[in-house]
Amino acid sequence: MKKFFNTLLYGDSKTKKIMWSIVILAALAVVFLAAAIILHQPNLFVLAMVLVIAAVIISQQYSFQDLTVAENPDIQEPVAPEDVLVRYTEHRIKQVFLKYKVKPDHRLVIIDSSEKYNVRQTPAYIWMNRTKFHMLLMEKNAREIVLPLNAVGKVQYKRAVPVNIITDYIQFRKPCLLAALFEDYMPTVYERGKGAVKKQYKNLYIIGEDIALTNRSIGQVFDLTGARLQITDNVTESGDYSEDFIEMYHDYTLFRDHVIDASQYRDRVNKILDDMAVSNMLEPELLINLEKMQQFHFLTPDYAHYCLEKRKKVTENKKKKMGK
Repeated sequence: MKKFFNTLLYGDSKTKKIMWSIVILAALAVVFLAAAIILHQPNLFVLAMVLVIAAVIISQQYSFQDLTVAENPDIQEPVAPEDVLVRYTEHRIKQVFLKYKVKPDHRLVIIDSSEKYNVRQTPAYIWMNRTKFHMLLMEKNAREIVLPLNAVGKVQYKRAVPVNIITDYIQFRKPCLLAALFEDYMPTVYERGKGAVKKQYKNLYIIGEDIALTNRSIGQVFDLTGARLQITDNVTESGDYSEDFIEMYHDYTLFRDHVIDASQYRDRVNKILDDMAVSNMLEPELLINLEKMQQFHFLTPDYAHYCLEKRKKVTENKKKKMGK
């Protein structure tokens, strides 16, 4: 009986159609049989028997082994933190995917923390539909968090979060399937300090109210949703820098944090420089912007020279058109 109800709840679409058709046929048979007895109508009795036979035929054509049935994958007994991921076998992951209807185009991320949702350093599968953003957290028992798409439209940046090398990501240390699958999404850890007094830090990216993802995970959100990074700090809030500078500042942050690779960063820099070269920005302002970009190590002198040469050609072409 337990397996029957698990089939109704967690089976795939084909399984559910078959099982619910049996349930409905059986229920209708009971109704018509009761009506036949109460109303003394032989025709209703015959109809009830036909429905029973139909239910029996359908049930005989399929067995539980023939159907894709997902048994309830939840674990009831206590599990030590370091053993949470170990309990996820390939079979259990498939059952969880069936239960939560994970889409084939899902992505992998690691959620570092969320106070609101009580999450700490947990692997998760993400996917979206037209209006919702889904996160399936692989905790002791899988848990789904659903956000409206507009909640992930902008990504906030959290720099230099302290790392505890003793307790952080303890569940990823034992060799297991999930640890291997999510290895590439672990945060990049770096050191700060002088001499022997050095501390370790990581940079995180925030979606929703406080869901912090690792730097190596956030690219999946950008690719899936088209979200944009929004950094709020003394650079972006000072009012001393142009929009082109701020855009390159965001791109440089993503490059430095290994969210985008060198080729992607180069393409973004070239696009910004091309836009600057053909813009109505005055020559002195252009020079100041290029100088600031070099001071922040966003680009090399060669790229600045490329932009100035393109501006020179654009200016010459404008003069030729005006001369005609």
